[in-house]
Amino acid sequence: MPKIGMTRRRTFWNNKHGRCLIQRISKEARRVLYRVVRRAFCEITTEEHLMSKSSNSTTPALPRFDLGQLCQTPGAQAVLQRYQVNSFQLIGRHNRGDWGDVCPEDARANEEALRVGARILSSYVLAPPLYEGETLAPAKVWLITEADRSVTTILLPEEY
Repeated sequence: MPKIGMTRRRTFWNNKHGRCLIQRISKEARRVLYRVVRRAFCEITTEEHLMSKSSNSTTPALPRFDLGQLCQTPGAQAVLQRYQVNSFQLIGRHNRGDWGDVCPEDARANEEALRVGARILSSYVLAPPLYEGETLAPAKVWLITEADRSVTTILLPEEY
């Protein structure tokens, strides 16, 4: 079995999109990670804390498009951690065509974007975690896959 590890411990800022940190990993690690992530995307999750209301979607079980490089903004990362949401579950929903809390016109635009190769937008309202102490308001996160399918970014609407 090949050893999975870092080929270079170099982290750099992606200047093209200006919003994500990347680490270079070995080919073996990428293959393993790709298989794990693909399995996670194909699983249908029904966790209620991911949606606060029903979504406008056409949710097939299999991935519908390439995601490209996966990125998230620091603000989105902080919200996902605070609300105890796994970003891969949101990415899986986005990749399966569950556009979340978008209006019907945006859902139709996403379906058209799959056919013509345009940008895809999903919006998810995160319910606050249930624990005693402070009370959090629901938070919204967006997932945007660029038209060339080179990158998918998780961000807050105010970071757009």
